[in-house]
Amino acid sequence: MVQDQERRSFHRFPFEGRGLLSVGNVQRVHCGVIDVSINGALLELQEPVEFGTGASGELGLILRGRIRQSQVDLEFSIEVVWQKDQVLGCRFMRVDPETFEQLKIFVADNLGDTALLDRELTKLGYWPGVGPSSVA
Repeated sequence: MVQDQERRSFHRFPFEGRGLLSVGNVQRVHCGVIDVSINGALLELQEPVEFGTGASGELGLILRGRIRQSQVDLEFSIEVVWQKDQVLGCRFMRVDPETFEQLKIFVADNLGDTALLDRELTKLGYWPGVGPSSVA
């Protein structure tokens, strides 16, 4: 596990909430949220489902939980990077601006330093309009 932690580019934080993974308009799968980063999430499926590495395009994820004492729904299009049994490592592929702002607040609060958030954002490289943080 230490080796995995050394390879990670983004800090991960526990997210108290739950997830709903959708495959197109056909299948909905409830999942637990192990942790979240600015780049993705680690999910635990509540029932066996095989997505396969690289599955994306029609995969959606809604995370429902609390950020700064407010109930939030964070919506993403995702890609499954890896799957081991019922645990999925997912990368966020598309996110709306409101969700991205909430995600930045969550990460900044957990990092405790907006300079660290700025460093995480510069590693992303693909979010449109990403620059120094505006997290209050």
